[in-house]
Amino acid sequence: MVKPANFNILIASADVTTDERTYQLTAPESVLKSVIERLSLISLASLSADISIVYDRTFKAIKVSGRVRAELEQPCVVTLEPVPETVDDSFDLLLVSPEQAEQYDNDELYLDPTYPDYDSLDTDHIDLGEVAIQTLSILMAEYPRKDGVELQEDIANGLEVNKDLAGKPNPFAALSKLRDES
Repeated sequence: MVKPANFNILIASADVTTDERTYQLTAPESVLKSVIERLSLISLASLSADISIVYDRTFKAIKVSGRVRAELEQPCVVTLEPVPETVDDSFDLLLVSPEQAEQYDNDELYLDPTYPDYDSLDTDHIDLGEVAIQTLSILMAEYPRKDGVELQEDIANGLEVNKDLAGKPNPFAALSKLRDES
């Protein structure tokens, strides 16, 4: 296992073979600060990743997999108070050609829970630190809420969605009328 001094490890895609290589990354303070700003976090105490990279003959793609760990705080979506969170989860990602990614999109493989996650490889290198950061952004709680905090009913009852559209005619009513006449 390679323990690089730098968090952003660039691997030339042409150098990836069927011999798996594993890297252990730990984000230094400067990276933690930039991730806090980038992901709109309150704090990020740690971010590390164990990442393996290998050429996968089955998918004809570069497979990046591993585990991401982080200790962070996000703002509560209701109160904006800090919500502590521990992320410790594994991931698998296929990096495919732009043409292959387009075909996968056309086949709607992103909807198939049994198919691995994939992304288009648009450059000649893979930034393992960037893979870890993007994976963290996916694994974090989407709408963090402080324990016991709920949207107050009196506030929710006062909300009106699309109030300015109320009472206006439906723009598709004319189409419905044409259909009925035919």
